[in-house]
Amino acid sequence: MDSRTEREAIRMRRFKTAARTTKAFVVLLAVLALGLFGVGMFAFAAPSLPAPTISAHPANPTNVTTATFTYTDSSSISSFQCSIDGSGFSLCGTTRPSTKSYPGLAPGAHQLQVKAVSGSQTSSPTSYSWTIDTTAPSVVSINRVGATPTNASSVSWTVTLNESVQGVDASDFYLVNSGLTSPSITAVGGTGSTYTVTANTDGTVPSGSLGLNLQNNGSIHDPAGNVLGSSNGRTRNPVSSSSARARMGPGSPAPALSRTPPTAATTACTSSP
Repeated sequence: MDSRTEREAIRMRRFKTAARTTKAFVVLLAVLALGLFGVGMFAFAAPSLPAPTISAHPANPTNVTTATFTYTDSSSISSFQCSIDGSGFSLCGTTRPSTKSYPGLAPGAHQLQVKAVSGSQTSSPTSYSWTIDTTAPSVVSINRVGATPTNASSVSWTVTLNESVQGVDASDFYLVNSGLTSPSITAVGGTGSTYTVTANTDGTVPSGSLGLNLQNNGSIHDPAGNVLGSSNGRTRNPVSSSSARARMGPGSPAPALSRTPPTAATTACTSSP
């Protein structure tokens, strides 16, 4: 190979090497440009629209059949959209805050969802669930605790309601007394749907009759605010002076309560035959 041909071959090899290097450099620049472009796009993308906050809503549970909500958003919005109980979303406000009422709701479980809208952006929904309960609590039973006849210095009744209630105290009961000198309710205890009422017999006569009535004075209510219903004000399972043994249930012959006057040596009482 003469020198001219050799020089031409060397030049071609250098050209090919430079071409490969240039191509690799161009590819690298393209990758870097795409990366920078992606970072730029991320940096300048509009932030997502925050979900609304609900600042006013019905109590849970409640006995009110109209639900009123107030909601707002920490970002500028063009409107709010609401859905009640899974219905389609519809316009429910254009200002911050906005308010929406739903009257005439049926008893049962309900849910509100609210979304914020700003231009082409829509936030994720914020939800609130609650239950409407319009049924008043009622008394299931008032049952005597302990044996009868008895010579005990105090007697008790278990009062059972059909649901958890609040506001139960001594003012919700009164005694039906026959023959005992001055019995009185001494304690009311319990929670939820079961309570125990205790009364002292405090009798100075040989025997007497003592029953328990529950009266509706408006203080007993369920968590939704429904006041105790009409199934009260009746004497249940009284402790009585009759010699007949007790039968369970209102209106039955009453059990006997017998006491003997205490002596100087003892305050114990004995049962009647």
